[in-house]
Amino acid sequence: MESATDCDHHRAGQTRSWFLPVCVAILVVAATVRLGFALAFTTPTAADPVIWRDVAENLARGAGYSYGWPGDPTPFGNHPPEPFGHFPPLFALVLAGLDVVGLRSAPEQQAALAIISTVGVLVMVLVGRRLGGSSVALVAGSIAAIHPLWLQPAGIGMSESIFLVVIPAVLLSAVRFLDDPTTLHALILGVAVGAATLTRSESIALLAVLGAPAVLLAGEAWRTRVTFAAALLAGCFVLVAPWVVRNFVQFGGFALSTQQGAAFSATNCPGTYEGPGIGGFDPECFRQGIIAAYMGPLRDEAAPRNPLRLSHELQRVGVAYMAAHRDRLPSVVLARVLRGWGLFATANQLQYDVAVEGRHRELQKAGGYLNWLLLALSVVGTLLLPRRCWRRWSVVLAGPIAFTVTSAVIYGSVRFRTMAEPSIALLAAVPLVATTKRARLDSRTTEPSSVTEGQRACRWRSR
Repeated sequence: MESATDCDHHRAGQTRSWFLPVCVAILVVAATVRLGFALAFTTPTAADPVIWRDVAENLARGAGYSYGWPGDPTPFGNHPPEPFGHFPPLFALVLAGLDVVGLRSAPEQQAALAIISTVGVLVMVLVGRRLGGSSVALVAGSIAAIHPLWLQPAGIGMSESIFLVVIPAVLLSAVRFLDDPTTLHALILGVAVGAATLTRSESIALLAVLGAPAVLLAGEAWRTRVTFAAALLAGCFVLVAPWVVRNFVQFGGFALSTQQGAAFSATNCPGTYEGPGIGGFDPECFRQGIIAAYMGPLRDEAAPRNPLRLSHELQRVGVAYMAAHRDRLPSVVLARVLRGWGLFATANQLQYDVAVEGRHRELQKAGGYLNWLLLALSVVGTLLLPRRCWRRWSVVLAGPIAFTVTSAVIYGSVRFRTMAEPSIALLAAVPLVATTKRARLDSRTTEPSSVTEGQRACRWRSR
């Protein structure tokens, strides 16, 4: 077994003279492009940003986590504010905090989110430095700084603006837990997963695809693993439980979100089982499902209407359609996964991203092209990792796995891929750094060192 000195990964992370100034420059670029896009972008008109801002306004004025006002044209409106559960609360709480300090307009909040989202680039640098050393850190941070799919959410007013801070923080917590496996670090990892779940509910899958493997790798004795698992679950429970209990009190059932029915009804219908929209989300199916529910099984429901009951009814309709067309499921599931990874129906997905989510067409197209390049590089990066790296870098695979499962079960979307974007950037940085170092060594006509900085970072601390 390697000695503790040999395996100390922090030797790979020794600060170089150029590391800090380059890091600062990357953060300045990241903040500039995000702020520039946020200030140049018009007030969001897509449904989700409007809903979030209204929920946040109600929170800020003491009306609770509620949504709706007379004359509101969305399916949840046309009534005074009522308890809301469609989205988890963390992003709305951030917007409510901005509202409380006086940043109430859409442009003001978008500018603030641009600055907040820049923190995600810093966290990416920290994760990359722990995993692969200074060079990998700065390359991964540079990708995060200028990637069109990273800089848009703040300017659009979407929850991904903070999700791209939380997910890198989850990865950083996981690597730190593996490097120094203690109950406290397991607890912190659980809190990070809980924060991700309160931003986007599908992140609860990280408990299984990231938390469980990390616990198994961090502890050698089963008693230790059980202790770590309990701490991990406790950290997540502390954050998520109040939200779930609140939904039970308000709606009569435990739920992370009342959005599940909407997803099932809009992704299991004719428009998503064949044709150009296969594997995607059909808003018209969603609207028709709501109309059918309130003209049928829920017609006698008195106001305020229960969104969880509506979700259950929409889910029942979606599951029934799926069962009746199960012969199409293999093709649909494959289309969902490929669509989510940007490898299928890209023109149709671009149209959806622009028309429904309000994204910038040219930036979204550029992000799609860059995604293809980064995916290829990330595959190469995975293959280049020495075997001794796999244990620590395994945490990076959690996001792509969780995203792929989410796409297969629900629908394919660039938006869902946000969970995997930090992992793609980190893995793509590996071959870029390796190629640069090889070119530099070749230009100096010297032999490469037997142990590179990135390889030293892979060494595992013996216990």
